[in-house]
Amino acid sequence: FFFNDTATTEIYTEQIVGSVRCVQETGIRQHMCNNFNVPGVIDDIDHLITATNTYLKKQHIRYTVLQTVVNYIKHIFNCVGLVYEAESEHSGIISDSAIQEKILAPILDVLTEFRDKVRLAGKNQDFTHIMNICDEIRDDILPYHGIRLEDKSPGDPSVWKYADKEELLKERERKIEEKLKKEALKQQKEAEAAKKKAEKDARARIPPNEWFLNQNDQYSEYDEKGIPTKDKEGNPLSKNGSKKVQKEYEEQVKLHEEWLKNNQQ
Repeated sequence: FFFNDTATTEIYTEQIVGSVRCVQETGIRQHMCNNFNVPGVIDDIDHLITATNTYLKKQHIRYTVLQTVVNYIKHIFNCVGLVYEAESEHSGIISDSAIQEKILAPILDVLTEFRDKVRLAGKNQDFTHIMNICDEIRDDILPYHGIRLEDKSPGDPSVWKYADKEELLKERERKIEEKLKKEALKQQKEAEAAKKKAEKDARARIPPNEWFLNQNDQYSEYDEKGIPTKDKEGNPLSKNGSKKVQKEYEEQVKLHEEWLKNNQQ
């Protein structure tokens, strides 16, 4: 009846179901045939409950499996005279249907709200919003109910798993922080790009023959095109210096012509 802690969830499920069958077909049946050995029956039931409790400690459990165990134990109790009546309002105990409603109600509320949003977006043919709604239920709603929803490759069905609620919410917070950092970095890059563009546009507005006039702290004389010929001390520019200002002049010609082309009325 006991589980290997390194086994997968699927193996736990198979073992708990196998425990029910084993108890039903061997142990309890033998006790029943052995002069109705009730203590032996109770002992086997105790082993089954122990196995079930081990299963409950795992993150991913299936309520259908638990319901199978519960129904079987109630059946055996009825057989040995330990009548397990359905809980009622008068007994002060909650009924099975009420328990199911309590478990399912939050998820059904989520499903109902999701359906309403999808129907409204569908009527408006807002397919982008439909995709956003699908992301919202995965990222912002189901984690609060201890459910992890994982997208697979296109064409493959998504997979849901039970998980620790607190861990899911921590993951959600980390994702939000990462998203905010990415958005901040994106905005920073956009601001830097906008600044560079503004500087480039401001430079491109200046005619080539006026470009070096703003640099009179470096040059003292210019030719007819406005290209510097002497430095600030009045000395002729060196060969390398002349090449440098000639290249800068040609760049300014190109920028200004492009600006004029883009800003023609």
